[in-house]
Order: sequence, then C-alpha cells, then structure tokens
Amino acid sequence: MTDLLILSDFDGTITTQDVGIEVVKNFGPINWKEMEQKYIDGELSSKETQSLYYENLRISTAELIEYIKENIEIDPYFKEFYDYCQQQEHRLFILSDGMDFYIDLLLEEYNLAEIKFYCNSYQDKQGQVETRFPYFNSQCAKCGHCKSNTLAKLHDEEFIIYIGDGYTDRCPVKKADLVFAKDQLAEFCDSNNIKYLSYQNFADVLEKIKSRF
Repeated sequence: MTDLLILSDFDGTITTQDVGIEVVKNFGPINWKEMEQKYIDGELSSKETQSLYYENLRISTAELIEYIKENIEIDPYFKEFYDYCQQQEHRLFILSDGMDFYIDLLLEEYNLAEIKFYCNSYQDKQGQVETRFPYFNSQCAKCGHCKSNTLAKLHDEEFIIYIGDGYTDRCPVKKADLVFAKDQLAEFCDSNNIKYLSYQNFADVLEKIKSRF
C-alpha cells in the first residue's frame, strides 16, 4: 500500500488563477459584490453564494467554456508532480469547492483526465443552470463541499498531505499530517498555529516531497 495520500485544492492551487473568482468577476450577476460581502460576513454560505452566482450568470455555458479554455491555465509543474505521484504509487485526489464542468474541462485539456476529483455540480438543462452539492455537510453548512468529510472517507491509514490556498481548505488542513499552504490559507495557518510548508507552485511541492519534506 502506498504511504502517502495527497489531497489538493483546485482553484488557485492547481490552476494559476481562481476559476470561480474569474468567472464571477467577469460574468456574475450585477450584484455579485454584495453577495460576496454577505459570504465574507457569514450571512451566506459557500453553497448559497455559488448557487446565486452560477444560476444567474450573464453568459451561456458554451461561451463560458470558451472563456475558460482561452484564459485559465494549470500550473506548468503540476503534470510533472502528477507523474511522480503515479510512479511512486501515491494516491492523489482533487478536493474542490468549485464546479465539475470546468475541472473536467481543464483536466481534459491538459491530458490529466484520469485524476479523480470531488466537487460541486453544474448542470445546464436547455439553458437553465442548476447547481448541486453532493458533498454538502448540513451540520456545518459553511462550504458547498465538505472537504473534511471527503478526506475522512479517502483516508486509509496513509500519511496525509494537503495542498491548498483558500477559505475552503481551512478545515481539512486540521486533519492533515503535512500542509502546503499559500495566500489566505497560509494566513489562517499562521493565525491558528498550524504548521505548514509554503509553496508558490508544484515545483516547490514536488521538490519537498521528493526530499521527504
């Protein structure tokens, strides 16, 4: 059995930009900033906010897909990192609070479609968008995808490595054995005395894992 379970966020971690933020900034509802502030203030959950965002986009799904293809990139070192995990038989999964359509799209574009991911669902039914949250935790209700619950289900006695950058990574890092953090997640770890290794891209992560941290 492999000795490492590696779990990574997607938006802003595997991608060089946060896809959800870029989509909402460019095509979200007119009052998206008001919704965002309510989310920041805790008046709206991630699940509620994303439903409002994606179900009221000012762009068609086809146009949105083209925008993502043309404007969003995956970390140039991630493929090398993934190949190393495959060679070493480390289990690697993506845990995202984003939407399945763009994760699937980008992984396909970069020949990484075999990677298993867990996230929220975006469905376009004849022009009417519906959002679904199969990994929602109603007892907490802060995030659309409860990454802590998914981590617990995937864990099989391995050493857990978590890689992330944002708000929805705050809970799972408390259960990881080793954390790679940047941006908002690094600030959270600093404020809560959670040990972590800083990184800028997956070249940094790969180097530290190869040298066993």
